[in-house]
Amino acid sequence: MPTQEEKITVLEENITILLGIASGQERDIRSIQVGVMSLDRRFDALEGRLFGMDHRLSTLEKRFDTLEQSVNSRFDTLEQSVNSRSDTLEQSVDSRFDTLEQSVNSRFEEHGNKLDQILLLLNMLTPKPDPGT
Repeated sequence: MPTQEEKITVLEENITILLGIASGQERDIRSIQVGVMSLDRRFDALEGRLFGMDHRLSTLEKRFDTLEQSVNSRFDTLEQSVNSRSDTLEQSVDSRFDTLEQSVNSRFEEHGNKLDQILLLLNMLTPKPDPGT
């Protein structure tokens, strides 16, 4: 059976070992805490950068919306202008064809009237056959 002194020595050795283990774990815990704090700082910095990027993306989205509206407006204006010019050109061409048609019809009528007059003159100048002969 171990003596009281041997028991105390073994107990002291065990306490020393446990204190060594505890102090090692304390260092590990502090190291882990430092690492976690470092990660927190890095995540905070990353979060700040992401917020900045989100703000810039929102700004870009607004600018693209404005650009889209501007382009749509300009195309609408261009479309209206082209339609208006097309309508004006169509009316002008229709008017010119109507004028040409009226001119051609008028000339045909004039020539028809002249031909009718010539036919009347020819009928008057041509001797008619004698019904008794």
